[in-house]
Amino acid sequence: MTVRFLVIIGLLARASVAPTSASDKSKWENLLPQIENVLSKEGTTCPGQPLHIGIKAAAQLAGNSVALVYFCPGGAYTDWIVAMRLEGDQPVPVHFHIENGKAADIGFAEGASVMHGMDAKLVPEENAIQGIEWDNDETMRLKRCVVKAYVWNARVKTFDLSPTLSKRANASYCRALQKKLLKQH
Repeated sequence: MTVRFLVIIGLLARASVAPTSASDKSKWENLLPQIENVLSKEGTTCPGQPLHIGIKAAAQLAGNSVALVYFCPGGAYTDWIVAMRLEGDQPVPVHFHIENGKAADIGFAEGASVMHGMDAKLVPEENAIQGIEWDNDETMRLKRCVVKAYVWNARVKTFDLSPTLSKRANASYCRALQKKLLKQH
């Protein structure tokens, strides 16, 4: 049952990725050496090993080419992810603001264990990036499910936390996740 659950959660995490156009993803895959260079200069590290760069998803958000970039296998069940966008033709890390416009260092992860899961996805129709985390109990009922949505702010060139969109995304994503968990259990 544990293995079956891990497979199901893995499929749910992968299925939650927003559609990525082949051209967006291909464009970003061609930039892998530059991405690695930018992340290294920014001080991004993968403890005990070199960076492992790959593209999870890419899309156009409010006219910006944005990608979720894998940079480090995080251990038993997670891969660490950073959000990047193109400025001209150069990849740059995305900057985030939380409450009251305060700058924040936001990172993401993807993966699931028997009782915990994390994911990130691009939501082009909302010009947003979502970070998702959940925990369930031994009966596969959600104990905690949180979706934080960050929306593009063209004025300051950041992705800003949107409590309204977060609440809406949280309700729909978590409800769907609980239904799938119960159906498979």
